[in-house]
Amino acid sequence: MEEGAKINYLRDKPAFIIAIIICIGVTIANLFPQIIFWIGATVILLFLLLINIIFTKNKLFTSLLLLFLLISGAGTRHSLEKSYFSVNHISNYLQLNREVKIIGEIINDPVEKKYNYSYLVNIKKIIIETDTLLVEGNSVLTLQKKSFQKNKNINYGDVISIECLLEEPSRSRNPGEFSYRDYLSMHDVYGIITPVNNIIEVIEIGSPNIIFEKIIIPSRKFIKNVINFTMSSEESFVMKGLLLGDQAMIPPEIKSSFINTGTIHVLAVSGSHIALIISVLYLLFGMIRIPFKIKISVTILGIIFYMLLTGSTPSVVRASIMGIVVLTSQLLDRKTNLYNTLGVSALIILIWDTRQLFDAGFQLSYSAVFSMVFFYPRIKLFMENRIPKSLNKRKFTKQLILLFGITLAAQIGTIPITAGYFEKISIISLVANLVVVPLIAFVMTIGLISVITSSISFWIGSFFMEVSKYILSFIIYFVDLMNQVPFGIIQTSTFTFWSFSYYLIIILFFLSLNKIQRLRKIFLLLFGIITLNLWFSNFQLLNKNNNLRITILDIGQGEAILIQTSENKNILIDAGTTTRNNNSGEKIITPFISRSEISKIDYFIITHPHSDHIGGASNILNSIKVLNVLDSGQPYSSKIYKEFDSMISKNKINRIILSRGDVIEIENNLRLYVLHPTKYFIDIDSSDGFTELNNSSVILKLVYGQSSILLTGDAEIESEDEIVNQYGDFLNTDILKAGHHGSKTSTSENLLKYVTPEYATISVGKFNKFHHPSPIILDRLKSYNSKIFRTDKDGAIIFESNGVKFEQIKW
Repeated sequence: MEEGAKINYLRDKPAFIIAIIICIGVTIANLFPQIIFWIGATVILLFLLLINIIFTKNKLFTSLLLLFLLISGAGTRHSLEKSYFSVNHISNYLQLNREVKIIGEIINDPVEKKYNYSYLVNIKKIIIETDTLLVEGNSVLTLQKKSFQKNKNINYGDVISIECLLEEPSRSRNPGEFSYRDYLSMHDVYGIITPVNNIIEVIEIGSPNIIFEKIIIPSRKFIKNVINFTMSSEESFVMKGLLLGDQAMIPPEIKSSFINTGTIHVLAVSGSHIALIISVLYLLFGMIRIPFKIKISVTILGIIFYMLLTGSTPSVVRASIMGIVVLTSQLLDRKTNLYNTLGVSALIILIWDTRQLFDAGFQLSYSAVFSMVFFYPRIKLFMENRIPKSLNKRKFTKQLILLFGITLAAQIGTIPITAGYFEKISIISLVANLVVVPLIAFVMTIGLISVITSSISFWIGSFFMEVSKYILSFIIYFVDLMNQVPFGIIQTSTFTFWSFSYYLIIILFFLSLNKIQRLRKIFLLLFGIITLNLWFSNFQLLNKNNNLRITILDIGQGEAILIQTSENKNILIDAGTTTRNNNSGEKIITPFISRSEISKIDYFIITHPHSDHIGGASNILNSIKVLNVLDSGQPYSSKIYKEFDSMISKNKINRIILSRGDVIEIENNLRLYVLHPTKYFIDIDSSDGFTELNNSSVILKLVYGQSSILLTGDAEIESEDEIVNQYGDFLNTDILKAGHHGSKTSTSENLLKYVTPEYATISVGKFNKFHHPSPIILDRLKSYNSKIFRTDKDGAIIFESNGVKFEQIKW
């Protein structure tokens, strides 16, 4: 492309270029959110621009100043949104740690989930005893289903009063995990309301927006009734997701299948849904032959109605804005430039709320659309050049190229983002989407026809919905089948800059196979990136510290500890818990190990076979290469233990039985001393009872140079007395992992006077039914001047040692 052509190419896309510049400014401000810097930079740039316009009139300098002014303006806007709240904002009242009464307005319809319902409440007042604070800001109120039934009189727009705890949403519990707090704040929600007695008083009947009261809410209920009348629960949940964007009740196993096969996008109301709405409305209006501009205007109103109907979630708003921008350009007789359309819609969203840039949905939507616009013409040309001309002219071939090309183009754009967020790449997604996308479009079309005809005749509408039910059943079956294809998913750890660079080069390579000159440039670029990557890797190796790293993971009411040595050996102690809906191995431990770029576990130590320490073990043995499993040999009759025991044999993993006196030489300067149990504490016949199993816990002292940590499992006072009698002053350590989640049955005075730890850690779940940790134990640790860290308050606890002393690492 000639230089002049390149300039014209960019001039055709001003909104797109400005949007990119705004994104750069917002990204920089997210990393460096100092408000004073951004405001100062903006003022200085404005001053320089004014001087330049009045005096020098240098066009190049003006352009550069405008560029940096856009960046600084976006940075200022984002830093203000991220950091600045008024003094009466509820974010300033989330650390009260006491019961309060709140008065606020319900600002949405209840969202139904499997076990509860949730509302958004705009809080107006917080009442603490006799003091009333006027506040502002949104919070989530969650009611269990029984409580919801008692409070069915609550409606959208009502002002309510409730006794509750008002708290911050949970942040990432472990490094790299999803942060519920960040997610909610991106959607202007800052607090969590936990009712104390589930009694909610309606103090003022709401007068919601008349459009919502008379049109939107009744329409939503009508559509749900049509779906519920004809479909079983599984299909009805998916259909509500398709038509109304309501995914809350879709079973986790179905949602997981859609995620793993790369077809989850069809369940989120997005661009394809808006395109379908436009097509259906165009078809209907075409039948009655109304003027073109009226047709466009009414279609825009239809999009706005659908956006409100589906809850105006970010994905719907994004797609609706894109659709409205395209239709408006037609209304104004402007030629549509898809890059500009993309840019205008992004600018509208980012000017309204710059935080949306960091929403996964925003990134997936815009990367998919940009990728389709950019790559599809190139993929189409690539395919047409390799298909015989006789086939190229056939309509079926053209449709197949269109479907395959659009699907592949969207995949190219979204793979880096899905790899980054979900830590997996779906290989099978291309095949799955070729079947699912057209079928979903067909189901939605029939569903929309069903809804429209149901308003005339409920029975005719039900017939159409019945047809869509069978197609939807097949889609669910097909997606589940694709999910079971071996090697259909590649697990990824982190999608780094280097990963993205190599990925981009591979894409460019395939798109340039018939262009020798471009291929030479690509190979030159590849050589340069490999050289830089090798240099950077060597630099990291040269500057790598030789520290021992200990991560006490937050897995709720259970325990799991990962130890990474200076010579890249990895020790995992315990495997968390498992419940019907949550397995620590699958949800927390395995993903964390993957994110830490660990390919194997050298020593997997199980302290004792209770479910809160062994719950995720089978998943870990299935997912990660484990060289050695070490435990006390304590048998147990639980299903979880038997599965774990069987898995060791099945995978032919070396098993080592530990007992007091064993020493494991991990590295030259790193040893694990086994302090407990003895044979006396191993209850061979145990099939019940907590005391016996807790006291069979493996107790370890890990020594790295001059630093050490004592790991006590769930050992209770009997075991503690035993090791005190045997080891005495040898128990002195820098860190004590308090026994049995801070229960008063452990961490005795007798033990502490020998250990005298600088730090004490407690693995414990928030609001656990055992009320751990015991206040007695907390006071006891404080009396020894131990700095206490708790997973329920601090999330994952990380320490590093250089062989001399431990240092607590903030993350």
